[in-house]
Amino acid sequence: MFAPKAEFSLDELRPKASSDGNTTGIEIADWDSLPDNILLDSELRNALAASIQQVPEIYRSVVLLRDVEGLNTSETAEVLEISTDTVKTRLHRGRLALRQSMDAYLRSSQGERRT
Repeated sequence: MFAPKAEFSLDELRPKASSDGNTTGIEIADWDSLPDNILLDSELRNALAASIQQVPEIYRSVVLLRDVEGLNTSETAEVLEISTDTVKTRLHRGRLALRQSMDAYLRSSQGERRT
């Protein structure tokens, strides 16, 4: 009574390249790019950028070099002309400041969504 008239395998529905270079089949929706997800990702990205700007410059430069640019501790120390121990200390303090700022943002965002 509730059975579908026909059953299809997802493999049968996947787009296939034909001899003329066009694809055939149906497209399956990409759930990662839903408007709600895009908006939330954008808001979070903006909050993170604002939080990074709030971190004092002495710590921000180390956080950006290590966590955004991907430099290791030695490379960061060389670029900033400071010791590796200083890099480690500033990185720890910078990440802590960033974490506190983002924690405050996330807590206030969750509170707004509940009401």
